[in-house]
Amino acid sequence: MTDNELLVAIADIMEQKINGIRTEVGEEIKGFRTEVGEEIKGFRTEVSEEIKGFRTEIKEFKTEVSEEIKGFRTEIKELKTEVSEEINGFRTEMEEFKTEVGEEINGLKEDISSLRIELKQDISELKHDVLILKLDNENNIIPRLQNIESCYISTYNRYKYSVETYETLVADTQMLKEVVAEHSAILQKIS
Repeated sequence: MTDNELLVAIADIMEQKINGIRTEVGEEIKGFRTEVGEEIKGFRTEVSEEIKGFRTEIKEFKTEVSEEIKGFRTEIKELKTEVSEEINGFRTEMEEFKTEVGEEINGLKEDISSLRIELKQDISELKHDVLILKLDNENNIIPRLQNIESCYISTYNRYKYSVETYETLVADTQMLKEVVAEHSAILQKIS
């Protein structure tokens, strides 16, 4: 293996290790983003389903009340006082229902707020980890790579001019082999 091939092999190994580190960091960041996105999507879906349920219940309730009012129109004149009391009771129930829904919505808002705080904290921690990785690259890995590079470049520079000498040695050795082979054949004939 020549020096150039050795340098290329070492550079490939270093590049693979760096790419491995980059891939791991990228996968961790993607994983974190995916988890956060999934949690937010799940939360949105839950809230949306609850609101749809409330809307459906209100529509059904509204339909029921409308049908009852149609059926009692003739009796309304006679039972005006009773209907008025029932409507007041219905209003009270609606206010209570409104209050309950408002409390649930406030609870959901608090949950969202706490989730935001947690996400901000997680993102802050992730930024800190990325900063540490960048600092490690800058202060540890890159200087080492530069040191390795300078060692191999200086070695390359030392040997690049002696390549012609190596080629001459190979040619001389080949010629010596041929001469020795001829002499051996001559000596074999003599003896």
